[in-house]
Amino acid sequence: MGRPELQFQNFTRGGLKVELCQTARSLGQLWQFRNAIFRGGMQGDDRDIWDETYLNFCIKAIDKNEILGCFRLGIFPSGTAAVHGYSAQFFDLSPLRIFDRPVLELGRFAIDPQRGNSDIFRLAWGVVTQLVDQNNVSFLFGCSSFVGTSPQAHSAGFRYLCRHRHIAPHSWRPVFHGGY
Repeated sequence: MGRPELQFQNFTRGGLKVELCQTARSLGQLWQFRNAIFRGGMQGDDRDIWDETYLNFCIKAIDKNEILGCFRLGIFPSGTAAVHGYSAQFFDLSPLRIFDRPVLELGRFAIDPQRGNSDIFRLAWGVVTQLVDQNNVSFLFGCSSFVGTSPQAHSAGFRYLCRHRHIAPHSWRPVFHGGY
């Protein structure tokens, strides 16, 4: 999988802007931000092998040029090819092989918990919508992380997702197989 062709239109809203991170400097800042969010700022950064082929975006405050959020998107030519993505570490993605058009994996979505707001989500979904349209994407997927090791702490969120049917039909549903 290579990076998809992208005619990226910059988005701004409410004093925020979205940037596609392509330079060593912008990627370094992005990885440091993700490290602070996902790893509590432990030594190092949050890069992995998927950063080489996925599209990495950051959402910044225009006035201070500070990252307030980020996300990563990987586009695969079909559901069959998705077995090479980030989520495949944790899930059997073979049910996605029924999709013969491109599929898009969303991941590493992070927001500064002290400064997040709804415009961050609006900007991110604007980019996702743009890529879905440009690449004729047939299916979106990804995996999420929750703080801690107790599912009970997040039961309200899980109930919401299931009640509002934010879950794939059984025949499409990936199966958890573990991971690191």
